[in-house]
Amino acid sequence: MYPVPVIALVSLLLVSAAAEALVLCAAKSKKTGEVKQGAVARLRTSCKANETTLDPAELGIQGPEGPPGPEGPAGPAGPDVTGSTLRFVAADGTPAQNGAALVAALAAITDASAAKPYTVHLAPGVYDVGSAGLDLVPFVDLEGSGRERTIVTGSGSTDANPFDGGPFGTIRTADATTLRALTVRNTGGAGTTALGVYVGAGRSRLQDVVVDVSGGSSTVGVAPLVPGSEDIFVDIVDSDLVVVNGAGMGQLRVLSRLAGLLVKDSRIVVSGGGSGVAGDMDAGGSYVLDAVSISVTGGGVGVSMTGDFEEGAQLVRNSVIAVTGGNSATGLSGAGSGFRPVVENTRIQVADASTANVGIATNNGAPRVLASRIVVSGAGATALRIGSTAFAGTAEVIGSILKATTVLESFQNNAGTTFRVGASQLVGTTLTTGTGSFVCVNSFSSAFTALSSSCS
Repeated sequence: MYPVPVIALVSLLLVSAAAEALVLCAAKSKKTGEVKQGAVARLRTSCKANETTLDPAELGIQGPEGPPGPEGPAGPAGPDVTGSTLRFVAADGTPAQNGAALVAALAAITDASAAKPYTVHLAPGVYDVGSAGLDLVPFVDLEGSGRERTIVTGSGSTDANPFDGGPFGTIRTADATTLRALTVRNTGGAGTTALGVYVGAGRSRLQDVVVDVSGGSSTVGVAPLVPGSEDIFVDIVDSDLVVVNGAGMGQLRVLSRLAGLLVKDSRIVVSGGGSGVAGDMDAGGSYVLDAVSISVTGGGVGVSMTGDFEEGAQLVRNSVIAVTGGNSATGLSGAGSGFRPVVENTRIQVADASTANVGIATNNGAPRVLASRIVVSGAGATALRIGSTAFAGTAEVIGSILKATTVLESFQNNAGTTFRVGASQLVGTTLTTGTGSFVCVNSFSSAFTALSSSCS
């Protein structure tokens, strides 16, 4: 079959005829049965016997437009963006322009509250907020498009006095704020204080965040506000703190009012020496490190917390703490009788410092080591030491493995120092030649030989 030209008459008839009384007919050859050229529109219901019926739609013929149908019901109203608590910030400009847009977006939020919390969502890109940093206000969350896709960056502060509460940090949080799904970076600079996140009064949360800080004369990943009139709580979950020559979680001055700290399912990496987690807790404060990997290279300490803690307020569990190199290396330390951490199902590994390698060190504390492993090697390798000065202290080791040149040591041989060991393996020498008290029950050596009641 070949295309059938349609004459103008067909169109005229189509316009004038009712659709149900119109057929389009084309004659067929009696010899071959092929459809002949030309077509006739007939005002009837069927074509003649020697004709074939054509479909006008297949020929590109449009029939007359029918009358309009009744109007349908109105659809649901679209979202009312007036007063919306979700803000979007694009990253279409340079990093500095994007940073300025972010600062402006936050400044425009003036009515955030517990009843009306806001979320500011950042598109993928780089937002440079400079050395002035970025201030969150209470009840405003800052959310990126992924830790590898959204980066908020700034440079170090040249303020020579971090104790005066100046504009330190790339981002400064406030009460009831969350940072989520982004990277916070501070690139420091000569003579600067480089700080990633400055934690303000109240409760802040970092979730699925990378804090990357380097290049400052003083370098800290996350730090609480200088002492104020309110307590500070911070949760760090599913996040990475990466710091060069400084502290992962640290402080800008002594006795910051850190009332509560939770670090969970996170990784802290410090290179060039420093500390993984360090701080002074407020009276009655508490900290929990759960499923945390801490790596410090170049010397320093994995965890160093001091404060007037209550019973059960210090917990390190399901974690790995590794400290290597430098002049001295310590896995876990604290000062005063308030240092009473529970170390549970955790591995502490210390090695390669030039003068001292210690697993757990305390002046006058009472650490409890449960189902854990402490392995220390190198100069002055000691697994558990109490007393850097003439303080008394108590330590308990239950169901654990301690391996070092010196396993247990009462550093000052104080009469009040007590070690209690049960169902554990001690690989190394126990220093019992002083006035400290050593008690072992159901414990054994590297050769699985039972230890005496004095751990020898």
